[in-house]
Amino acid sequence: MPCTTKGWTQKRRAKQAAQCRKNKPWDNATGPKTAVGKQVVKNNALKHGAYSEDMLNFLRLLQQQRTFIKDVQVQNQVADIMTFL
Repeated sequence: MPCTTKGWTQKRRAKQAAQCRKNKPWDNATGPKTAVGKQVVKNNALKHGAYSEDMLNFLRLLQQQRTFIKDVQVQNQVADIMTFL
């Protein structure tokens, strides 16, 4: 994979790195601080989007369907082979 600089020169990149080290934006990071808060935030992904309960159930159903289709295809191949014998 080629390395891209997204238009940043080495000088600009070094200046930005120095600025980040000076300002330390990670020291002002927001987020849960308590164990209870961390537990609440941990479940955010399960409420919405790709990891919601409905979506996970749907994905399980699709996997069962794929397995069923593969089983039927294998059975049909065996039946086709048996007819030629």
